[in-house]
Amino acid sequence: VKGVDPGSEKSYETPRFSNSVPVSKLGKLGHSEIETLKGGGEVKSTTSPLFEICPSCCLTCKYEDVRLVRPVKKFVDDDACIDNVEEQFKGLPTKGARLEAYASIDFIHKDRYTEKVENTMGLQNHIQGLVRLRDPGFFAVSAGDPPMEAVTNSIKDEVTDATTGTLGGIVSGIGKFVFEEIFRTKNRSTADLWIVQFKSKFDKGTGSYQTTNLDFGPWNYPHPWDTIIVPLEIEKGKYWHPGGIGRLGDILSIPIQSYLVTDKPNPEDKTVFLYVNDPLNPVKIDMEVPFGGGNSSMLKLPSGRYLLQISGTWFLSKTTNFADGFDMSVKFSGAPGGSNVNIVKQCDGAVYTIGSHGPGGIPSKGTSGHVAKLTKLDFTGTGLMETDPNSVQLLKAPAKTEVAQKEFDCFEGGKKNCNFDAAASPYVDPASKQLGYYGIYHFRSNDEKIRMREFMH
Repeated sequence: VKGVDPGSEKSYETPRFSNSVPVSKLGKLGHSEIETLKGGGEVKSTTSPLFEICPSCCLTCKYEDVRLVRPVKKFVDDDACIDNVEEQFKGLPTKGARLEAYASIDFIHKDRYTEKVENTMGLQNHIQGLVRLRDPGFFAVSAGDPPMEAVTNSIKDEVTDATTGTLGGIVSGIGKFVFEEIFRTKNRSTADLWIVQFKSKFDKGTGSYQTTNLDFGPWNYPHPWDTIIVPLEIEKGKYWHPGGIGRLGDILSIPIQSYLVTDKPNPEDKTVFLYVNDPLNPVKIDMEVPFGGGNSSMLKLPSGRYLLQISGTWFLSKTTNFADGFDMSVKFSGAPGGSNVNIVKQCDGAVYTIGSHGPGGIPSKGTSGHVAKLTKLDFTGTGLMETDPNSVQLLKAPAKTEVAQKEFDCFEGGKKNCNFDAAASPYVDPASKQLGYYGIYHFRSNDEKIRMREFMH
């Protein structure tokens, strides 16, 4: 691909984009395509991001329509297990390594996803999900861009809690005028998903990055290709609030809420699924679940069927083909909680979840309170551990026992590099079978970067 091939070592220009890629432009995987992949075949797919390259030597930008036509070659729907989950969790480093990636989204608005006053101080407009992908050097980040009504309703609720309903309505009305007419705040009502690559860490393979990536050039910037590489719009309109991302192999589950006030979800919430075996060419699994929330996770069962968790509620897949969807008529609540909740498997068959918990309050304030909780699940009597797909049932929710919790340090260089109220998630290196943990900060910095931390040996 001319001038913008992410695999090229000769280009040090940071890519910019003229637009996000709507999910409607992604290729799709349905029942037959997944069966083809399981049988060793290939499925062709097309994604069309539009890069804007602005060389530092020049005053003008050029656009490249990068039409990625490459086949999906395999279907990866499970994760590596590790030994001694509890021991590895307790042994995770608490300080970690600082990571930053360029996040230019000027095609949206230069102030979106920042804490600037011009962006309503980031009210409701922030990062909400993070997972490291199996492909070395790649992450997926979810973020919500709300309608203005969601922002003003949040202002109204906060003021009402402190004073009276009348004053809350007045203040929110003034806020709407100030942000729309004076600051010209642009609200898109869109659920975003960014594929982020850390090219400077490609040589680390699937393992720990171990050190910061702020070592490019004399000013210690990130490498120019440590950046958002594919910006996606996974939904628009009323579905604008994507939650914590679940990952199972190369499958991503993204729950999306439809609401105007944070604590009043709409019953029309849903969860969508992407397949990222090739992170530069994501495809949509042609199935949605009519249930959403703040976090999600997935587990492949011994029978080949799947267990899905969405904001504390468990669902069982209809068949061993993921695209056939989940049985919504049988569900049980009681899964472990957290801003993000993800599943980790032990090689002896034990199953754990790790849930992230932040300190609450103003994201930039405070230096403590970023905690991960490790919970062990007990599947006795659930009907889920049968090996015959036709015999599997969801009879009750797995029992849960919290076995450990650990606080992590997000603060360095005078600022937070992560906040577990935004997003954090575990990662298992399939080569070394080592456990790691990643956290991310709510907002882009004013110099257009996203800030993260890696906690991994």
